[in-house]
Amino acid sequence: MLSVVGVAFAAPVPDLQAQIEARNKELEVVTKEIEKTQATLQETAAVGKTLKQQIGTIDKNLKTVTLGIKQSEILVDKLGLELSELADDISEKEKSLQQKKAAVERIIQDLQAKDNENALMTFLMTRSLTEGLLEVQSLADLNAELLTQVEVLRETREVLMDRKAQVTVKKGSVENEKKTLQVKKNVAEEEKQERARILATTQNQEKLYQQQLAELEKKQDQISEEIGKIESQLRLSVDPSALPGKRAGVLGY
Repeated sequence: MLSVVGVAFAAPVPDLQAQIEARNKELEVVTKEIEKTQATLQETAAVGKTLKQQIGTIDKNLKTVTLGIKQSEILVDKLGLELSELADDISEKEKSLQQKKAAVERIIQDLQAKDNENALMTFLMTRSLTEGLLEVQSLADLNAELLTQVEVLRETREVLMDRKAQVTVKKGSVENEKKTLQVKKNVAEEEKQERARILATTQNQEKLYQQQLAELEKKQDQISEEIGKIESQLRLSVDPSALPGKRAGVLGY
């Protein structure tokens, strides 16, 4: 009696077959969409991985460049201090040189003045002619010594001036290097920001594709379940005494 009622209310076989065929086509479309989404998701994940690696490389370069800038700053400060000390030394040597020159000029004037005196005046102004001559000789010796000191001071000043010039050039070179490193740092930071922006967009896309994939897989399961139910109805229509058989991927009865 139940079989007769089941046959009476069962849908016609052609209709059930048409429904199964329609569901299979729909399932095929969904399966292709799943495959396409999976491929896109894999590509997006690969892009995200590459971007993370690139950001990591940029971070390493930034650390190196930042360290280079810091070293340049320390060196520039050191060279600046050296230049300041050299300037003080040169100024001191210039002052000493001028003092020695002035002393030499005074001695020369004294010598010239004594050369202009006659022997009698020299004799009258000193206890003896010998003492007068000794005084002249002492002035001459002092003058020679001062001239030697003046020459040493000049040479020392020249050495200091040369060193100052070298340090000035080196300081300028280091400052230029620092500027170059700063430009590299700025470029790297901008590049990192751009990569980070793209990475954020990529990760959002990846989440979106994951959601789409989950929805497609859910839809795939629903269609497969519907096909299983229709196939069960079809078996009952063909053979009312047959029980629904188990179908792979579909809940059995």
